[in-house]
Amino acid sequence: MESFGPILAYLYSWTSILILKPSSLAIIALSCGEYASTPFYPACTPPVIVKKCLAVAAILLLTILNCLSVKLSSYVQNFFTAAKLLIFVIIVISGIVLLAKGNTENLRNAFEGETVSFGAIGLAFYNGLWAYDGWNQLNFITEELKDPYRNLPLAIIIGIPLVSVCYVLVNIAYFSVMTPTELLQSPAVAVTFGDRVLHPLSWVVSLFVVFSTFGAANGNFFTAGSFAQWAFYGLTALSLIVMRFTKKEFYRPVRIVDKPELEYLYCTGFIFSGLIFYFPFVYYKFSWTHGIMTPVTMYLQLLMEVVPPDRID
Repeated sequence: MESFGPILAYLYSWTSILILKPSSLAIIALSCGEYASTPFYPACTPPVIVKKCLAVAAILLLTILNCLSVKLSSYVQNFFTAAKLLIFVIIVISGIVLLAKGNTENLRNAFEGETVSFGAIGLAFYNGLWAYDGWNQLNFITEELKDPYRNLPLAIIIGIPLVSVCYVLVNIAYFSVMTPTELLQSPAVAVTFGDRVLHPLSWVVSLFVVFSTFGAANGNFFTAGSFAQWAFYGLTALSLIVMRFTKKEFYRPVRIVDKPELEYLYCTGFIFSGLIFYFPFVYYKFSWTHGIMTPVTMYLQLLMEVVPPDRID
């Protein structure tokens, strides 16, 4: 809003509410359903309907928890975060033991036969961005933190390196028992790892991965109730376009788009379709909905107890 004006701020809110948050939650919930159902189908892939039903059940449960109490949701988050770190430790220690025994074949010449280019490197980093996303989630709930000037930077300084180290070590552990092809073909990598390393206790891995994905989904819910600008996301992406005009003399060996797909146009079209609602209802302030939405808003504020009575509007 401050940097680019109300239209871009509105389009971000439009995209975040209808696409970014719901789709991210759906992916995490489906992963939870995948790992929860895989141990019960050891010889085949779990039916899609089973995974989807489990995902829906997880979303409904989390909705109830977050509606009941913010404090309860924070307790749930702390428990499942601890469970996630515990399974990381189990996998990493198992991988270290296997590597010490000489299971290093899959780490030798790991990039043999691969072509190196700026586009390929950029695409590789892009494919890993979603897994590392979440570094900015605390910014959504800054007003709920105790002493945010101290605790917010401290959480970021501790959290980001911890997550990065855990992810790298876990992936190295996976390669101690799986080839890259097996890793890509496995529908549930941690379950495959558990079957090969921790059998007959492989179900423990599945259980803790369910805890991990459930906690991640809860974190998505917990931070979805505050509006915030993804300033660095937007500014970084926008700078590529802006410098095409302001830095025309620069040599550009790297292309902005690698492997363009028609789906990119669909996504862009959806984002700007928000303008259909922005101009009549926000810019021109059509008031025919005022008599309908104001009572509904007041009722929901009272019902959910999300606004003090003296500030209800």
